[in-house]
Amino acid sequence: MAERLDYPHGVSALDSDLLRPQLAAIHLLRSGDRLALVDTGTSHSLPAVLDSIA
Repeated sequence: MAERLDYPHGVSALDSDLLRPQLAAIHLLRSGDRLALVDTGTSHSLPAVLDSIA
């Protein structure tokens, strides 16, 4: 599972595990039951990100 930092107003940062921990983040925006993913990672990041939002 990717490390997740939760911020106010439904914003979370998920560690993309790019080269090393805490180098880059993928952002998750939540509003009610809706999610938006701002993806700055690579395909290598996908399994951990999907696990984090499951």
